[in-house]
Amino acid sequence: MTVKLLRKIYGLKIKIPLNENGFVLLELVVGLPLILLLLWTMSSLFINTWQQCKFLIADFILQQEMQSVMLRIVDDARIAYDVYVTENQIHFKHHEMLSFTEGIKDVDNGYKPWYKRKDGKIYLNGESSPITGDDDLSKTTVTDFKFVKISDKLWKFTIEAKSRVSGHKIKLSTEVFLRGHQ
Repeated sequence: MTVKLLRKIYGLKIKIPLNENGFVLLELVVGLPLILLLLWTMSSLFINTWQQCKFLIADFILQQEMQSVMLRIVDDARIAYDVYVTENQIHFKHHEMLSFTEGIKDVDNGYKPWYKRKDGKIYLNGESSPITGDDDLSKTTVTDFKFVKISDKLWKFTIEAKSRVSGHKIKLSTEVFLRGHQ
């Protein structure tokens, strides 16, 4: 039927046999591998893109958490007059300005910021909620938490962390001058 219609429309004078047996099988033999190849390629692209996106987000969160923690520690250290360090903790002692006539005194209102490393996380002023490692997208683990006294007024702070999702590490280190020191 199709061949007769083509002859009529285009004026074909070639005799084409009307036997189309096996044509569907030929389409299936040629088309199915192409469709499977296309589906395999698309799924591979999706899986690789998903993995790269997951690693990118994990690394971003790792970097953001470590920068945030280091910034908090450096800000507290800059106004501290003394630092007390144990193996996994650091305490800062601050002055409080009462007035211009009375001068300064030690803060005794309970706010003496301290940071503690426990179970691969860093906590601020307690163990109720960590400031690092509480994100499921990165699963940050703090591997190194060091504070070294260089002089009376100068301290070196080092924090190293690793993302358990991507396996990448970040290490931040800085030296801070204690401006509150007299």
